[in-house]
Amino acid sequence: MSEIEQTIPRLVGEHAPKGRLLVAFSGGRDSSVLLHAVSRVCPGRECRALHVDHGLHERATVWAEHCREFAEGLGVPCRVLKVNVPLPPGESLEAAARHARYRVLAEQLRPGDWLLTAHHAGDQLETLLQRLLRGSGSLGLSGIRLQRPLGPGHILRPLLMVDEAEIQAYAEDHALRWVEDPSNRELRHDRNFLRHKVLPLLQARWPQAGRQAARAARHLAEEAAVLRELGEADLARVGEGEWISLQALGELSPARRRNLLRYWLTDEQGRGPGMEWLDRLQAEVIDARPDAAPVLAVGTRLVRRHGDRLYWIPRDQPEPEPGPFHWQAPARALVLPGNGRLQLRPDGAGRTVRLPDCVTVRYRQGGELFHDGRHSRRLKEWMRLAEIPPEKRDRLPLLLDGERLFAAGESVLDPAYIAEERGQNGARTGHLRWLEKD
Repeated sequence: MSEIEQTIPRLVGEHAPKGRLLVAFSGGRDSSVLLHAVSRVCPGRECRALHVDHGLHERATVWAEHCREFAEGLGVPCRVLKVNVPLPPGESLEAAARHARYRVLAEQLRPGDWLLTAHHAGDQLETLLQRLLRGSGSLGLSGIRLQRPLGPGHILRPLLMVDEAEIQAYAEDHALRWVEDPSNRELRHDRNFLRHKVLPLLQARWPQAGRQAARAARHLAEEAAVLRELGEADLARVGEGEWISLQALGELSPARRRNLLRYWLTDEQGRGPGMEWLDRLQAEVIDARPDAAPVLAVGTRLVRRHGDRLYWIPRDQPEPEPGPFHWQAPARALVLPGNGRLQLRPDGAGRTVRLPDCVTVRYRQGGELFHDGRHSRRLKEWMRLAEIPPEKRDRLPLLLDGERLFAAGESVLDPAYIAEERGQNGARTGHLRWLEKD
C-alpha cells in the first residue's frame, strides 16, 4: 500500500471522522490523485467532487467536462461551480481567483462537512519560501495549515506531509489522466518561478526539503496558535468583535499591541495585516490628532477611529435596503436585507422591551425625535452621547410604533415600552438583538 493510501485514511480518521468529504477538484494531477485515493480508501463516507470554473481560460469548459467524466468514472458525483473573479485594487488576479474559489467552496459546506484540498509538502515549501521573501512573521511562516474552519465546515489537507514524488508515482501507477493549466508554467508568477527554478536546486541538494519545511511549519503553527489565543484573550479585555478601546490598547506592550491588532483584523479566510499595515494603522489612525476622523483600508476591512475606540467594518459591506419593514411576528427574526436581522430574545443585556402589535423598522432620515419619559430628545444627539460610530448611524435599525420612535438597534429609548416598568411579560416581550451579519 502506498504512503498516500496510508496517510489519507489516518488523517481523515483523526480529524474528520464524520461528515461529508468534499474534494476540491481542479482536474490537475494533485487533486486527481486525492480524489482517486479518497474514493478508494474512505469506504462508507459520502464523497463529492467540487470543480470551480473561474472563466479565466478558453479551455475552462473542456476542463470542467473532464472533471465530470473523471469523477463519474470513480462513482463520485461532481458539481461544477462557476464564479466571477472581481479584481480589487492592488490584488493580483491569482489572489483574486483564490479568494473567489474559497468563497464559493465555503458556500457548498454544511455543518460537519470537510473540504479536502490537495496541497502537498512541495506546496508547503513554496509557501514558506514565498512568505520568507516577503518578510512574514511567525504567523505567516506557519505556512499552510493542516486544517482550519471554512464557513460552516472545515478544510483538511491530507497530503500536506506527502512529497510531490509520491504523488507523481501514484498518478503513474494508476494511469491517471489530468489537465495541465498552462498558467502554472508562467514564470512571471512568483510561485511558479520558485516551483520551476528554485525548488529543483534545493531538492537536488536536500531531497527532504519539502518534509523538513512541513515540519518547521508545524512548529511555527503551534507558536502561531499560542499568539492567536493571546490575541483572543487580549481582545476580550480591551474590546469586542468590532471595536477596541484605545486607552486599554495603549496599556499593552508594543509587541503585544501589534499581535492583538493583527488578530483583530484577520478575516474569515485567515488574511491579516503585515507589519507595514500595522505601522500605517498606528501612524495614520491611532496617532492621528484628536479631532480627526481617520479611516484606513486594511485588507478586507475599513478601520476608523471614533473617540476612544477603533472600529472596523467590511470593506465591501452592502448598502441596506431602505425599507420600511414590518415586524408582526417577533417569535421569528426580522431579516433586514443587506443589514443582518433583528431578534427578540427571552434573555440578554439591557432593558426588556414590550413590542407593540406591529413594529415598523426603518433607518434614520434626519430630524427624528423620541420621548425619554420627560422630554423630547433628538436621535442625533443620543447617537453622539451613546458613541455610535458615524459609519453605523445610517445602518442602525429604528423601531417605531406607528410614527413613535421607541428603540434603536438594541437600545430601548422610550420608557413607555420597557416591560419591567409596566409589569408586563409574554410573547412580545424580551431583549432586542441586532445581528449585523448573518
